[in-house]
Amino acid sequence: LVYKEKDYKIMDITEDIISGKLAEWVGDRELPRPGFSYKVVKGKPLYWWARRGRLHEIDIPTVSVSIRHVELIGLGTITRKRLAAEIKRKIALVEGDFRQDEILKRWDDVLSKDPSGKFPVARIRVDCSKGTYVRSLAHLLGESLGIPSLASFILRTRNGDFRLKDCGSFSPAAKQTVRPRLDLDTLSEL
Repeated sequence: LVYKEKDYKIMDITEDIISGKLAEWVGDRELPRPGFSYKVVKGKPLYWWARRGRLHEIDIPTVSVSIRHVELIGLGTITRKRLAAEIKRKIALVEGDFRQDEILKRWDDVLSKDPSGKFPVARIRVDCSKGTYVRSLAHLLGESLGIPSLASFILRTRNGDFRLKDCGSFSPAAKQTVRPRLDLDTLSEL
């Protein structure tokens, strides 16, 4: 999700640059709640303020989280055409009025600004406490790199004592809903 419209330049993003930014996350910290969440502020959920463009009128609450470990698993690129198709596919899955047209227009604007036609994609593993907004971490990583960013796919592999590897198998239909469609192994460059 693109929160701000601004000029930016996709720089040469290396594993060292991303790993350095990720290392800064380890430890206890306050993380802002996402603007499109149900957390109530002044009697209204945050998404109410965000949808009206009024987030600047309130103090966005934070949550205390602990990030125990974070690592870059892989770095690749994706073409503008493939990224646009992936964004459109995912937005089409959303039912109801959740600003889909606005989001698509903003992404079209963002994607058209980079002359290279290629965008970095990183696979990151995070070991964190409950209450950590991983999508917010993806957004914060982009901000620290000076580029728009989002979490395209999140897979929770553990929740407390429950681990994904200890779960039963999925039906073929269910596997399609949890399998990442954007896989670093199939990207144009690694």
